[in-house]
Amino acid sequence: MKEVEILYNLKGSFKEARKQLSIFKYAGKDVVTDLYYKMPDRTCLRLRKNVSGVHLTYKKDIYKGNAWLYSEEQEVKVKDFKKMRKLMKNIFQEWLIMQIDRTIYKNKKYKIVLDKIENVGNFLEVESREDVKDVEITKQNIRKFVSKMGLQVEEIVNDKGKPEIVAETLCL
Repeated sequence: MKEVEILYNLKGSFKEARKQLSIFKYAGKDVVTDLYYKMPDRTCLRLRKNVSGVHLTYKKDIYKGNAWLYSEEQEVKVKDFKKMRKLMKNIFQEWLIMQIDRTIYKNKKYKIVLDKIENVGNFLEVESREDVKDVEITKQNIRKFVSKMGLQVEEIVNDKGKPEIVAETLCL
């Protein structure tokens, strides 16, 4: 599955952003624990625990030059976070763990996520919910959509996702 999204630093108040996003369908709050295992060649494994359960996800980032375009993801449901973590420790080295307080909104085209990442900062992530045929056009449409929201945000335009930002911030 192609995951096409754009990540933004939230420069304004988290409370104000929630207020502005209230025009969209509220899809819930979540407390997310993401545990990442670094792999070679721009790939990673993520063990995630949240309100919908536990999932192990393989992510392969697709780039155009140095610019991240999207991620190919394959995900499986797991029964037990602790047991899977123990099994994974026998095979891979843990890279980082993130604790995220997440507020989720949706409309027909996008999943809109406000994240508070412990010891790092606040982020807005807008992900396409549609079957993506053209990544560049989809990203242009996300940018237009975000600019109309009036939120104080700054796009993260390099090849860093939240795991890399967390690792850099925490000097990992």
